[in-house]
Amino acid sequence: MHDGQNVFQNEDAVGGISLRLEEYLDENGVEIIVVAIDSKKGEERINEYCPWINGEYSKKMVGDTSTLGGKGGAYAEFIIQDLKPYIDKKYRTMKQQNYMAGISLGGLISTYSACRYPNLFTRVAAISSAYF
Repeated sequence: MHDGQNVFQNEDAVGGISLRLEEYLDENGVEIIVVAIDSKKGEERINEYCPWINGEYSKKMVGDTSTLGGKGGAYAEFIIQDLKPYIDKKYRTMKQQNYMAGISLGGLISTYSACRYPNLFTRVAAISSAYF
């Protein structure tokens, strides 16, 4: 899951409100490994979660040409080449059941990753995705 600081507990979340996933999993007896990657703040979050530079398309959508974005491919490759192998080695994972989830730009990078690696991610949750 992206924006990991917002996933588990309110104390860690931006604005003090998280998804409270830890509470949900405990209450429902769900056993699953959740890897929540904290995001960087500000523009670097936009750079890492957007696969392409926003450019002219952002001008049409939000009225401003933006040079942000473009590092999403490298971020996805980090997950595939470094993070996932580390998790698979350290924990008892089910290597054929890989999910990715995110909200807003996290939904964008989740969708991008699923399209780029369709044989790896079996399910994706892209909530309120920022597709602009």
